Amino acid sequence: MSSESNQPSASPAKFIGWRMVVVCGLIYAFVGALGLTVGQLTLSYMVLDPAVTMNRTYLGLGFTVFILVQGLSGPLIAQIVMKKGARVAYMIGAVVAGIVSVCLALFLGSSTLFYILFFGVFLSFGCSTAGQIPGQSTLNQWFVAKRGKAISFMMMMAAIIAVFYPLITNALINQFGWRVGFVLIACFAAVGLILAIFFVKNKPADVGQLPDGGVVAEDEANKKKTVVKNYQAKEHKTAKQAVRTPAFWLIVFTAFTCFAHLNLNISQGSLFCVSQGHSLDLVSVALSWKTAVGVVLLLGLSFLLDRIEPIRIHGIATLIGGIGALLAAFFGSNVVVLFIYYASVAIAYGTQTAAMPTELANMFGNTNYAKILGIVLPIVAVLASLVPTIAGAVYDTTGSYTPAFIGMGVVGILGFIASCCVRIPKE
Repeated sequence: MSSESNQPSASPAKFIGWRMVVVCGLIYAFVGALGLTVGQLTLSYMVLDPAVTMNRTYLGLGFTVFILVQGLSGPLIAQIVMKKGARVAYMIGAVVAGIVSVCLALFLGSSTLFYILFFGVFLSFGCSTAGQIPGQSTLNQWFVAKRGKAISFMMMMAAIIAVFYPLITNALINQFGWRVGFVLIACFAAVGLILAIFFVKNKPADVGQLPDGGVVAEDEANKKKTVVKNYQAKEHKTAKQAVRTPAFWLIVFTAFTCFAHLNLNISQGSLFCVSQGHSLDLVSVALSWKTAVGVVLLLGLSFLLDRIEPIRIHGIATLIGGIGALLAAFFGSNVVVLFIYYASVAIAYGTQTAAMPTELANMFGNTNYAKILGIVLPIVAVLASLVPTIAGAVYDTTGSYTPAFIGMGVVGILGFIASCCVRIPKE
């Protein structure tokens, strides 16, 4: 009797994989994505507080460090997941994010070094450790036939929840002051920790189940043949071979431009809007609007990326981001332009997250995809992480964000040109 109960169950009725999708989506929303989402609005209020003496360069430096840590801590987080499992990674991330957020709520504003270490390094590491890597790793274990759908649903769920964060954060700050933003992060981290402890199961075998509930996908011979309209490499290049091609570096530059749009927006965008005469109350609405646009964009891209060359969509997105930055630079005081700008950031970065992995696989093949992506991401992260500090220094030097936004507009146009220069091989 006991031996039978330990056998993997193939009954779809008992399969808890979709519950795991919900749990991973909630933890990613409550811990992984919360720190930067809430932090950008909270820190804008902090800088405007007369009791806090921090210039925009140091504010940008904190975001630079935050982004760098998120980009470079991936290998360490992957090792934690591989050796201890996603459940432990989630628990570590939630505990770190919770403790650090309490410290930020109590002591932030007293020291610039404290801000850079606790926000830029520790909070970033905590959020990353409870972010995409453990979530995607978990769902890769639970799903095979429906893996793409499961991961997409996790990301979509987190994005929908994130739409409400700026509005909630702004309402709480208006009531209790800017420090409550970090209290909010700590509270959600506690919820994420509870979810990780009681509901996360690393793999189906842990509870006697099979991936996809034991339902095996139909044989390829019985499926309708998929018509592929985009180029897909038949010869799989090594990482060294890919790096030696012009297409690799053109893709890297295109990706950098999209990531740069996001980094400027999250670090200095709110304060730019204040300098244009807008209130942070309005900015909170614009931030929610940006997230909502991103959700709709992801739905649209799921249909387009297999029909139009991803690098071309990628290029159009960075051009839209550049146009949005230029409109903001010259007409930022207009409310409609403000919302157009935030939508352009969502389009630029949202397209980046979906198009870049697809175009790398299409251009260079799947065999060495992980190594190639492992080279691209740190380069893009390091280059784009400089944007917050540079934009802050521009403001401290000139008293205006306009030169930084004009520069970002030029960068967006250059990214579009770079994407057009990528030659699509003929079959």
